[in-house]
Amino acid sequence: MAGPAGPPGAQGAPGATGPQGPAGAQGLQGPPGRDGVGVPGPPGPPGATGPQGPAGGGGGSATRVVVALGWPAKRSHSVVVTAGSVTGASKVLPWLAGVAETDVDAPMEDDLCMRAVPGSGNFTLLLEGEQPLGGNLVLDYMVL
Repeated sequence: MAGPAGPPGAQGAPGATGPQGPAGAQGLQGPPGRDGVGVPGPPGPPGATGPQGPAGGGGGSATRVVVALGWPAKRSHSVVVTAGSVTGASKVLPWLAGVAETDVDAPMEDDLCMRAVPGSGNFTLLLEGEQPLGGNLVLDYMVL
Protein backbone atom coordinates (compact mmCIF):
# COMPACT_ATOMS: atom_id res chain seq x y z
CA MET A 1 0.00 0.00 0.00
CA ALA A 2 1.06 3.45 -0.79
CA GLY A 3 1.26 6.26 1.66
CA PRO A 4 -0.33 9.66 1.36
CA ALA A 5 0.82 12.10 -1.39
CA GLY A 6 3.52 14.50 -0.34
CA PRO A 7 3.51 18.29 -0.63
CA PRO A 8 4.01 19.81 -4.15
CA GLY A 9 7.61 20.34 -5.23
CA ALA A 10 9.33 23.67 -5.89
CA GLN A 11 9.03 25.41 -9.34
CA GLY A 12 11.77 24.20 -11.70
CA ALA A 13 14.27 26.49 -13.43
CA PRO A 14 13.26 27.85 -16.91
CA GLY A 15 14.67 26.01 -19.90
CA ALA A 16 17.13 27.39 -22.47
CA THR A 17 15.82 29.41 -25.52
CA GLY A 18 15.54 27.35 -28.65
CA PRO A 19 16.98 28.22 -32.10
CA GLN A 20 15.34 30.92 -34.35
CA GLY A 21 12.61 29.61 -36.57
CA PRO A 22 12.42 30.03 -40.37
CA ALA A 23 11.44 33.45 -41.91
CA GLY A 24 7.83 33.95 -42.84
CA ALA A 25 6.59 34.33 -46.42
CA GLN A 26 7.05 37.74 -48.24
CA GLY A 27 3.99 39.93 -47.88
CA LEU A 28 2.11 41.53 -50.77
CA GLN A 29 3.39 44.75 -52.49
CA GLY A 30 1.74 47.82 -51.03
CA PRO A 31 0.11 50.56 -53.17
CA PRO A 32 2.38 53.30 -54.64
CA GLY A 33 2.97 56.29 -52.39
CA ARG A 34 1.96 59.90 -53.04
CA ASP A 35 4.37 62.47 -54.47
CA GLY A 36 6.04 64.41 -51.70
CA VAL A 37 5.22 68.02 -50.98
CA GLY A 38 7.24 70.62 -49.18
CA VAL A 39 10.64 72.23 -49.40
CA PRO A 40 13.14 70.86 -51.95
CA GLY A 41 16.23 69.22 -50.56
CA PRO A 42 19.70 70.76 -50.61
CA PRO A 43 21.68 70.84 -53.89
CA GLY A 44 23.79 67.84 -54.73
CA PRO A 45 27.59 67.79 -54.78
CA PRO A 46 29.46 69.40 -57.72
CA GLY A 47 30.11 67.22 -60.76
CA ALA A 48 33.46 65.90 -61.83
CA THR A 49 36.00 68.23 -63.46
CA GLY A 50 36.18 67.90 -67.25
CA PRO A 51 39.30 66.97 -69.20
CA GLN A 52 42.14 69.44 -69.77
CA GLY A 53 41.62 71.46 -72.96
CA PRO A 54 44.26 72.04 -75.63
CA ALA A 55 47.05 74.52 -75.05
CA GLY A 56 46.36 78.11 -76.06
CA GLY A 57 48.05 80.02 -78.81
CA GLY A 58 51.49 81.46 -78.39
CA GLY A 59 50.19 85.00 -78.19
CA GLY A 60 51.21 87.51 -80.75
CA SER A 61 52.14 91.06 -81.42
CA ALA A 62 50.84 93.69 -83.76
CA THR A 63 52.90 95.57 -86.33
CA ARG A 64 52.12 99.17 -87.27
CA VAL A 65 52.42 100.32 -90.87
CA VAL A 66 51.61 103.54 -92.71
CA VAL A 67 49.97 102.76 -96.04
CA ALA A 68 50.24 105.44 -98.72
CA LEU A 69 46.99 105.40 -100.69
CA GLY A 70 47.95 108.33 -102.88
CA TRP A 71 45.82 110.88 -104.67
CA PRO A 72 43.30 111.31 -106.17
CA ALA A 73 41.13 109.61 -103.55
CA LYS A 74 39.33 106.42 -104.64
CA ARG A 75 36.72 104.15 -103.05
CA SER A 76 38.85 100.99 -103.44
CA HIS A 77 42.58 100.33 -103.19
CA SER A 78 44.92 97.36 -103.52
CA VAL A 79 48.28 97.88 -101.77
CA VAL A 80 51.14 95.39 -101.29
CA VAL A 81 52.66 95.48 -97.78
CA THR A 82 56.07 93.83 -97.23
CA ALA A 83 56.07 91.53 -94.19
CA GLY A 84 58.84 88.91 -93.97
CA SER A 85 56.94 86.59 -91.62
CA VAL A 86 54.01 86.10 -94.03
CA THR A 87 53.65 82.92 -96.07
CA GLY A 88 50.90 81.83 -98.41
CA ALA A 89 49.36 79.82 -95.55
CA SER A 90 49.37 82.74 -93.07
CA LYS A 91 46.33 84.57 -91.79
CA VAL A 92 46.82 88.32 -91.70
CA LEU A 93 44.45 90.39 -89.56
CA PRO A 94 44.55 94.15 -90.33
CA TRP A 95 42.72 96.93 -88.43
CA LEU A 96 42.82 100.71 -88.15
CA ALA A 97 45.48 101.83 -85.68
CA GLY A 98 44.29 103.61 -82.57
CA VAL A 99 46.08 106.90 -83.25
CA ALA A 100 44.92 110.49 -83.18
CA GLU A 101 43.65 111.70 -86.53
CA THR A 102 46.17 113.94 -88.25
CA ASP A 103 44.73 113.74 -91.74
CA VAL A 104 41.51 115.53 -92.69
CA ASP A 105 40.66 112.61 -94.99
CA ALA A 106 41.06 109.91 -92.29
CA PRO A 107 38.34 107.28 -92.84
CA MET A 108 35.69 106.34 -90.32
CA GLU A 109 35.79 102.71 -89.18
CA ASP A 110 32.15 102.21 -90.15
CA ASP A 111 32.91 103.24 -93.72
CA LEU A 112 35.92 101.02 -94.35
CA CYS A 113 36.20 97.33 -95.23
CA MET A 114 39.63 95.74 -95.38
CA ARG A 115 41.00 92.31 -96.16
CA ALA A 116 44.51 90.90 -96.39
CA VAL A 117 45.53 88.27 -98.96
CA PRO A 118 48.80 86.57 -97.86
CA GLY A 119 51.69 86.08 -100.25
CA SER A 120 55.32 85.08 -99.81
CA GLY A 121 57.00 87.74 -97.65
CA ASN A 122 54.12 90.18 -98.17
CA PHE A 123 50.37 90.55 -98.24
CA THR A 124 47.99 92.45 -100.48
CA LEU A 125 45.75 94.81 -98.54
CA LEU A 126 42.36 95.28 -100.19
CA LEU A 127 40.49 98.39 -99.01
CA GLU A 128 37.03 99.59 -99.89
CA GLY A 129 35.23 102.56 -98.41
CA GLU A 130 31.85 104.19 -98.80
CA GLN A 131 33.70 107.47 -99.23
CA PRO A 132 36.79 107.98 -101.39
CA LEU A 133 40.06 107.26 -99.55
CA GLY A 134 43.36 109.04 -100.18
CA GLY A 135 46.56 110.05 -98.41
CA ASN A 136 48.16 108.00 -95.64
CA LEU A 137 46.36 105.38 -93.58
CA VAL A 138 47.85 104.06 -90.31
CA LEU A 139 47.11 100.36 -89.78
CA ASP A 140 48.10 97.63 -87.33
CA TYR A 141 48.22 94.00 -88.45
CA MET A 142 48.92 90.59 -86.92
CA VAL A 143 50.24 87.51 -88.69
CA LEU A 144 48.94 84.15 -87.47
